[in-house]
Amino acid sequence: MTEMETSFSNLQEKIAVDRVIDKYTGHKKGQTVCCICGIHGNEHASIHAVKRVFHALKSRKNKFSGKLLAFAGNLPALQKNLRFIDEDMNRLWQSDKIKFLRSCVNGHPLSNEEKQALALIRQMGQEIDNKNGSAIFLDMHTTSSKSKPFIIFGDTLRNRRIAANFNVPYVLGLEEAIPGTIMEYITECGHIGMAFEAGRHEDPVSIDIHEAALWVLLYSIGCIRKADFRVEIERSSQILSDAVDALPSILEVRYRHAIEVTDKFEMLPGYKNFQPVKRGETLARDKNGRILAHEMGHILMPLYQGLGNDGFFLTRPINKFWLRFSTVMRYMQIAKFVHLLPGVSKHPAQKYTIIVDTHTAKWFVVEIFHLLGFRRVTQLSNRSLILTKRRYDIVGPYRPCRN
Repeated sequence: MTEMETSFSNLQEKIAVDRVIDKYTGHKKGQTVCCICGIHGNEHASIHAVKRVFHALKSRKNKFSGKLLAFAGNLPALQKNLRFIDEDMNRLWQSDKIKFLRSCVNGHPLSNEEKQALALIRQMGQEIDNKNGSAIFLDMHTTSSKSKPFIIFGDTLRNRRIAANFNVPYVLGLEEAIPGTIMEYITECGHIGMAFEAGRHEDPVSIDIHEAALWVLLYSIGCIRKADFRVEIERSSQILSDAVDALPSILEVRYRHAIEVTDKFEMLPGYKNFQPVKRGETLARDKNGRILAHEMGHILMPLYQGLGNDGFFLTRPINKFWLRFSTVMRYMQIAKFVHLLPGVSKHPAQKYTIIVDTHTAKWFVVEIFHLLGFRRVTQLSNRSLILTKRRYDIVGPYRPCRN
C-alpha cells in the first residue's frame, strides 16, 4: 500500500480522541490559538494535521511563544464517522440557545450535539484565561465535494487582518445565510474567529493544507519565528499558494439552497467549489423537479453526503476596493450616524441594531450596510429589514496583562 493510500485509509477509520486533543504552552508570553477539530464527525483531517504540528513543536523546545490548544468537537460522531448524530453541531451556537444550555433549565432533555456543545464550552472556559488578550480560533473543516482551500469569517476588521495572512480566498456573508455557527458565537464573545476549509473529506492532501494553514497562522501572529521553523513556514506558504491557483480572492454569499430530508435532494454530479455556473443552469434535483441557478456566480459547498441541510451556496466575487473603502468608513465610525438617514431608525430595544425601511432607503441597502460592518438579521416585512452592527469590529474586549 502506498503512503497516499495509507493516509486515505486512515482518514476513513473511526477515530477516538479526548476533548482536548493536545495543548502546548511556550516559554514566552504570546497569543492563545485554539483549533476546533471535528465539529462534524466525518471531518478527521484537521485532527491528523494538528497532531503533526504539536509533534514538531514538542521536538523543538523553547521555540514557541503563547499557547496552542486543540479541541475535538463532536466526540460520538467522530467515533462513528458521521457528520452528526441528532443535529448539525455547527448550527446551534446562537447566543440565546447557548445561555439556555448553560443554565440547563428544568433538566430539559438535550440532543447529542447540544451536550457536546455544552461540554466544549466548559472545556474551553477552563483552558482559556484571556490574560494575553483575545484568543484566535481556527475552526477546521473539510467538504463533501472537491475543493480548493478557503476561509470563512464574520466581517470584522480584526478577523480580516488575520484572514489576510493565509492568502486563500475568503468568503463573506455565510453567517447571515446559516446563523448559529461556532465562529459566529466566538466572534460575538470578543475573540477572533474564522473557519478554514481545507478540501475534500477523503483527500489526504486536506491534512497537508490544514497543517500548512496552522503553521502560517502561528508565524503571522508571532508565536513562532522563521529562524526556528523556516522549513515548515516556507513549505506551508507554498502549499497554500499552489492550492488556490487563479481563484477569486474575495467572494460573498448570495444564495443558500436550504433542504430537508423529505425534499429528496440530489446534487448533479461533478460540481466542485468555486466552479462558475450560469443563470438557469440545472444544479440539482428534488421531489419537485429541477433546481436552477437563479443568477450567475460561483457554486460553493455542493452537497454530496448523506447528512446536511445546505444543498449548495451561490457566491460572487467582490472587488478588493470595496473592502479597502469599508475599512476607511469603519475607522471614521460612520455607522454612528446612519440612524439620521431617511428610512433608518434605531431599534427600540437592541443596542447596535437598526431598522431600515426599504421603500424609503431603496438602493443597495444590504450592500451599503455590509460596508459599515452591519449584518442582516431578519426581514420583518416586504419593506423592513433589521441589521445589527458587529461588536468588537476594530478592538476586542480583552487586553494583554502587563507585568
